[in-house]
Amino acid sequence: MDIQHLSKKVSASFSLKDIHFTLKTGEITGLIGRNGNGKSSLFKTMVGLYQKDAGSVLIDGKEIETVPEQKEHLFLLQDSLSYFDSLKLKEISNYYHIVYPNFDQALFQRELKKIKLTLDERYGKLSKGTKTMVRLISAFATGANYLLLDEPLDGLDTIQRKRALAFILKQAATNQVSILIASHQLQELETIADRILVLKEGTLTKDFYLEHLRSTAIKVQFVFVTKDIPSVIKDNATLLSVEGRVLTYLFEELPQELENEIKETKPVLFERLPVSIEDIIRSQSTKDADYQMMN
Repeated sequence: MDIQHLSKKVSASFSLKDIHFTLKTGEITGLIGRNGNGKSSLFKTMVGLYQKDAGSVLIDGKEIETVPEQKEHLFLLQDSLSYFDSLKLKEISNYYHIVYPNFDQALFQRELKKIKLTLDERYGKLSKGTKTMVRLISAFATGANYLLLDEPLDGLDTIQRKRALAFILKQAATNQVSILIASHQLQELETIADRILVLKEGTLTKDFYLEHLRSTAIKVQFVFVTKDIPSVIKDNATLLSVEGRVLTYLFEELPQELENEIKETKPVLFERLPVSIEDIIRSQSTKDADYQMMN
């Protein structure tokens, strides 16, 4: 699935701007960004709930706007399906079977049975966690090749999140689908995602594989005698945080030559730390000018 130069004016003050990326079969991609940066708007534009202003959404090289049949391969899981509250699960499965001809009734019933549900249960009577599982089961049962999951873990307790994550991983491995998942649960996302897209103010600012990040990116804590930060650090890293005189920076890579140059500035503290997805988020919103070191 190819997203090519997608743009959409969502409101007078916010737009999605020239977004482009490719989703690959069998990969789980995390979409992260602070609230209001356009994650849900991007999903809605991709599936056509929002009319795009420019760009293309292609599946197998065909624009879904002009070849509606391609939408059978794309499914958006939103964080609420209140319009299903009055329906029984059997009626929900029948609805999806109409919209998605390849809907797998057997998978739907089998997975419902595992969480002790029958087709006669009414969706609106279920707990939040159980509703989430029903939505996830429905998503994978559609037979769509590309699943967009918008905050599927939101509001779940620890046990429910583990159950949902295990289900996503199992189904992704079994069905070789491509999943794009937006979530605030960064630690859980880090355990299942192959790749991360970072959205900031309607623009895609980063696209990286976690395996590459873990092998190249370095987080370092510094303490210096004075409040002046050496330019070699400011020019090659992004500030993450300041706690007293302790500065934490993220380096996309830290070759030995650069490390030696930094150590020549004689920091009082130079300590390497593991990098997380949260560090990437923080690196998008901090600048050296945002703080002043304490004397």
